[in-house]
Amino acid sequence: MFIQLKTYDGQHYVSADGGGGGGVNAIRTWPAQWETFRLVAAQGAELRSGVPVNIVTADGMHFLCAEGGGDREVVANRTVPSIWETFLIERVDGVADIASGCQVHFRVHDGHYICAEGAGGREVVANRSAAAQWETFTVTVLPAESLFPMRINGQSRLSRGKWVSADATLTRDGRLHTELHVWTRNESYGFHGACGVLVVDEANAVLWRSELHTLGVDGTWIPGKPSSRTSSYEEVVPTEIMAKMAAVRLLLVENPRNMLSHDLDEAVAVGKKIVDVGKVVAGIFALF
Repeated sequence: MFIQLKTYDGQHYVSADGGGGGGVNAIRTWPAQWETFRLVAAQGAELRSGVPVNIVTADGMHFLCAEGGGDREVVANRTVPSIWETFLIERVDGVADIASGCQVHFRVHDGHYICAEGAGGREVVANRSAAAQWETFTVTVLPAESLFPMRINGQSRLSRGKWVSADATLTRDGRLHTELHVWTRNESYGFHGACGVLVVDEANAVLWRSELHTLGVDGTWIPGKPSSRTSSYEEVVPTEIMAKMAAVRLLLVENPRNMLSHDLDEAVAVGKKIVDVGKVVAGIFALF
């Protein structure tokens, strides 16, 4: 289920900076992508009041986390959920269903509660030992239609001097457009970077995966070879998958290939062509 969380002052929303990967605050007064989260019952349980949940950010790759398990700040920089990223959701009125308009508390691993300081407009922490107004959030459940077009983007430094970024957009009718950018700052050697898009269900199980799109680049000192490349790809997610999907996730990896061997092969091929041309020219001159 996709949700937005309004703070007790009724004017601010919980927000993950950058859509995930950084800090968490409650300073935004208008909900958009960074203020949209996916609420998932942990360990495949039914989503209702009183069960452990994980909260996934808009980029589909990060989880809200109470640092230290509690009594510290709340961040959104973890890519795998564990105990610090698991919260007990408690509906204030005691009703089991999680629905639009209901008020909830989130209890973290060490028993503290998540709090929007000042009831909103400031930072989000997990250092309160009891739940009161500042620890109360109003849930808005978003209809599936409002989530499209669904966009996800990310950038990764795979290793020294090797970078990959991608931007993927999925429309309601299943059209997937992906743009991949691969570049290197290494001088003498390149690499192959790749991206893939995963479509997952509410339990984060992969329902469908795109092709692993790959681009190769060479070192910045290699003449005539690009050290930065961009390409785009079009795919279609099957209708039956779209009916079951909950989110998309982005995979950014290195797709190993020996670039030196590749370049040598190309050089040898060019060399053979030059030799062949030389033979032809020599044959022509032999006629005179």
